[in-house]
Amino acid sequence: MKVQPNLRRIKSKLWLFLWVLLGIVAVLPVISMVLEVVIRGLQGLSPVVLDQVSASSFGGNLIHAVAGTIVITLWTAAMSIPIALMVGVYLAEYPNYRFMYVLRGLVTTMADLPAVIGGLFAFSFITKHSGDGAIMFSSIALSFVLMPRLIRDTEQILRTVPSVIREGALSIGATKRQLIFYVLLPSCFRLLVRQWLHGLARVMGETAPLIFTSFNDQALTLPLSTFTFAKGATQGSLLEAWGRSFLLLIFVSILLLVSKQISRRVVR
Repeated sequence: MKVQPNLRRIKSKLWLFLWVLLGIVAVLPVISMVLEVVIRGLQGLSPVVLDQVSASSFGGNLIHAVAGTIVITLWTAAMSIPIALMVGVYLAEYPNYRFMYVLRGLVTTMADLPAVIGGLFAFSFITKHSGDGAIMFSSIALSFVLMPRLIRDTEQILRTVPSVIREGALSIGATKRQLIFYVLLPSCFRLLVRQWLHGLARVMGETAPLIFTSFNDQALTLPLSTFTFAKGATQGSLLEAWGRSFLLLIFVSILLLVSKQISRRVVR
């Protein structure tokens, strides 16, 4: 009678060991990649390496790359978030309106398209304006990548709001507009901000769309300059690429840490 419980304990420990082992195997590549970026990135940001590389003629100035990353990310957020919020509210709160299935299918298709298509989309406008406004067109390219994902996330978050909240607001005479702006959006605002930060962290590292819109480094960013230096044949240019990828990792980590703090407050 004691054999069967012992077998269950042995099976339970074996399965626990297996899952722990698989978890370690899954985490090790990520940890090794981050450590590689940190170690080589610190070497690439050393004054010796920065003095050896002619940043102004080959891959762009480091300060310009940092400033370009911040400016283009802010412009992308300003273009994408308001439109994504409005379309997401429309999809979530007016599901039975005309052309709704077409709009939702279009958003789903755009969210799954490769990021390079966003660059081609912006490049089609660039050819009509003789290359002026590189930062603006780069932001348009990234907005093409970010906006569909934010629309889908906004719709899903609004659908998770309990129906009791909707019914309570409507029962006291609130209109649809008041329900949306004074009840639904404030109740899930933190969740929306968290998803916005996740989306911005994702597009901050995009390189492919910016290849079409950089105009000889007029819209220089950290991912684009990392790509440029990585193509160099010298050891100094490779270290410079590692250094800029390390800075990009820091920026993305800051956005993810802020979203983590917002998530904790939502849970509380």
